[in-house]
Amino acid sequence: MKSPSNKTFDPHQPYKVEFTVNSTTERKVTLLPQLLRCTSCQGRSMTAKPVAGYGPKTAQVALVGRNPGAQDVNNKRPFSGPAGDILNQMLRRAGLDFTECYLTNVVKCKTQHDMEPSIQSRTNCYKKWLLPELFELPNLKLIVLLGNTALRAFEKEASITLVHGQSWKWQTRPEVTLFASFSPSQNIGPYVTQLWADTAKLETLVKQLREAK
Repeated sequence: MKSPSNKTFDPHQPYKVEFTVNSTTERKVTLLPQLLRCTSCQGRSMTAKPVAGYGPKTAQVALVGRNPGAQDVNNKRPFSGPAGDILNQMLRRAGLDFTECYLTNVVKCKTQHDMEPSIQSRTNCYKKWLLPELFELPNLKLIVLLGNTALRAFEKEASITLVHGQSWKWQTRPEVTLFASFSPSQNIGPYVTQLWADTAKLETLVKQLREAK
């Protein structure tokens, strides 16, 4: 994980997300044709197209959210709306560059009125799409779980309010560390302080992973 360029960081100021991944390093989503034809659950019929993961093949960090929003569907990339701007600020504070991370969601389709995806959708997408795409990242070292849906895809009984800011080894791939935090879309009200406190802990974890190389 390389260090990002030094720029003034202010979590209260917007930072526009810019996707500048070089075409030679951009990950080719080999599952995309099958994903576009997926009819495994009701969620597929509620959106024009599912949104596949996006990022470099060599990514050591993956960011996992709940499911795409309207702007993500339009742009065909996860975290391309306002939540992505906040996420970019979080990553820079933690010493990461947005373009070196792999971006994805547990559920690949937008839900009506941005409601919580069904249990069927979460189960199907995790097994059929999320696990295979994460295993296509051979250098993966860290997965950041953003929000309760992402957390429970990996730890079914966990609650984000209890484990946010904590890290542990992923039993499926013991060389990979999981880190839980609130969704960047929750950067409001009582979650603001907790979200940025988690980011400081993520910064410490990233430094430890770099030093362990």
